Amino acid sequence: MVNKFAMVENLKHVKLSLFVMIFTVLLVSTFVPLTNPMTNNEVIHKTSPKSVVSYDPHPDIFIVGDEALNATAVGEGWAGDGSSGDPFIIEGYEITNEETLIYLEDTRYHVRIQDCNLTYSEYAVLLTNVTNVVIENCILNGYYGLGMFNVTGIDVLRCDISVHPEDPYSGIEMDDAIDCSISSCVIQGVPTSDSGIYGQYSEGITLFNNTVFEWDDHGIFFGGCYDMDILNNTVYWNEGSGGGGCGIQIVESELAYILGNNITENMDNGITIDSVDNVTIIENHIDYNWIHGISIASSEYCIIQDNWIARHGDGIIDEGPACGITTYFADYTQIIGNDFFGNALNSITLGYSDFCYISNNFLNYSYDHGMWVYISHNVTIEENEIYNSYGIDSGPSCGILVERSNDTILNQNTLGHNSENGISLRHSHDGVVNGNTIFDSEFSGIYAYDSSGWDISHNVIYDNGAPGIVMEKGAYDNYIYYNDIGWSGEFIVLDNGVGNYWNYSGVG
Repeated sequence: MVNKFAMVENLKHVKLSLFVMIFTVLLVSTFVPLTNPMTNNEVIHKTSPKSVVSYDPHPDIFIVGDEALNATAVGEGWAGDGSSGDPFIIEGYEITNEETLIYLEDTRYHVRIQDCNLTYSEYAVLLTNVTNVVIENCILNGYYGLGMFNVTGIDVLRCDISVHPEDPYSGIEMDDAIDCSISSCVIQGVPTSDSGIYGQYSEGITLFNNTVFEWDDHGIFFGGCYDMDILNNTVYWNEGSGGGGCGIQIVESELAYILGNNITENMDNGITIDSVDNVTIIENHIDYNWIHGISIASSEYCIIQDNWIARHGDGIIDEGPACGITTYFADYTQIIGNDFFGNALNSITLGYSDFCYISNNFLNYSYDHGMWVYISHNVTIEENEIYNSYGIDSGPSCGILVERSNDTILNQNTLGHNSENGISLRHSHDGVVNGNTIFDSEFSGIYAYDSSGWDISHNVIYDNGAPGIVMEKGAYDNYIYYNDIGWSGEFIVLDNGVGNYWNYSGVG
């Protein structure tokens, strides 16, 4: 959390609710896959700036202060008086091959920069200590396309932003930017470039309907920021040859809302959240990213809901668990209503993450486990469907693996066609396995090893290759009752543990 931005949380919650209401209808289309050409599907590019009939060649514009801005506007004959209803208009210029093409500093007048071609520069546009500027329908190209430092109320609309290949940095760089928006822009990188949109120590930033691609670091990056709305963007092919390459990365910040984005084929993770509390990730299409679909670390109170998360992990399959979603020291995470397909190794991995809630997800064709809960306590997993976990890694593989995690609740899940077990409990204690349906596991329906204090009841377990329930060595003081078990291996159940109770208050 960044102290300077910890403020007005109630207003922010209202703002988030308003965004949900506005975009619910618009974002129905996000359930249709919108991937880039590498997935053999059509990529939907946002509209680039419309060409004007001709640009007027013009020298660079360098203005410091309102007095200089007003004098320049009069001398140039710019329309407007600088008021909110009648801004100064800088229009139709072609400026090229200068250090900075349009520079504004210490201004408060309202300014609109539109229909300009600004290319081959250090900064195409640089704003410092400026408010009330709109940049619309411009072509911006330089080592940086656009720089915004200590600014408020800057809106960037329908611009084509790129960097020069000789010395490329970021498409848009923001530092101490307040209440700014970037909408319907095409932001394209080149090899060795940085991020498409790079923001730090900023607040109230909205990114809407942009296409961000081919950056050598991250497509979108925020650090030390508060209240980011990232809505309906397409982010792909951010390759990260220097070790980065996330579609969206947010670090050391608070309050982010990531809705309706198409994030595909980025070299690292689709979305990386690190040391950010109160993040909502909803209705995104996250596909074919090289490591994880979503990675959350050192964060609390994050919600991941109603996303399509598929085909991740090819870049790490031989080195460790990669997943559709992975958490690491991320307490109170909620994972609800997501669809997972073909993730390697696991669809969901919880690591060192307590009090998490996983519900109503559909997991299919995980390369190893459907879910792996590791050193994560007081986790509730209920009403999920988990099928076809391949089990290609060494050791026990299953629909759900609970390992070194206590007080876990597994309630009313459906697990089918998994290898090896439907549910495995290892070195874990004092949990509940209740009301689950487990069928056609290659080995057992429920397998417990070195685990105690479990209440295993009211489960339906059938058509498994080994006994329906196995209490292996070190399984002790577990209560197993009121389960329906059939057509499972040579034995219905097997108990190699000590002191397990198969008759509970006369029922068993």
